[in-house]
Amino acid sequence: MANGTMLVDLKPFVKQWYNLSADKLVNKEGYKLTFGEVWAQLIEIWDKVKHAKRDALWTAKICAKRETYKIPELDWCDDQSIKYLAKVCYELSRPDGTFFLSGDDAGEILGRTQKTGRAALKMLGYEKVIKCVKTGVRRRASDYEYIGKPVVATTLSKFEQKKQKMIEDMNRADQKAKKN
Repeated sequence: MANGTMLVDLKPFVKQWYNLSADKLVNKEGYKLTFGEVWAQLIEIWDKVKHAKRDALWTAKICAKRETYKIPELDWCDDQSIKYLAKVCYELSRPDGTFFLSGDDAGEILGRTQKTGRAALKMLGYEKVIKCVKTGVRRRASDYEYIGKPVVATTLSKFEQKKQKMIEDMNRADQKAKKN
């Protein structure tokens, strides 16, 4: 198996996903799948998969929203939506460092247009967070590699996390009100 090493590296992520989803994973007969069955199915189909299903972006956005780590290259940045986009890029790049993302999707993540999303991705490239390895054409997303330093975990108290989320929610509400 050509990708055998990569599969071994994926196993902890598959286990984490399984632990979060186990109650929803059933076979045709309605019986719950074991981790062994899920892992066996993944090994069976791995070489047939070219790209992650579209849900990968949705999952990356959820993970990026709840994580409190910092992207070291963006310590200077006070724009939370740019930091959020960088976190989404990081989450998309897990586990092998590569991902694809369109300017439209980046713009949506920022709450802005495709043009702004594309510019933000270029800026993240300039700041050495990501590197474009293949430019997309027409309706195809560009391929990127996450090249930033390892993320820095923050240890905010539950109170500080709630406070930060409330501030972010208020800022988003203000931005939405300004649009209308």
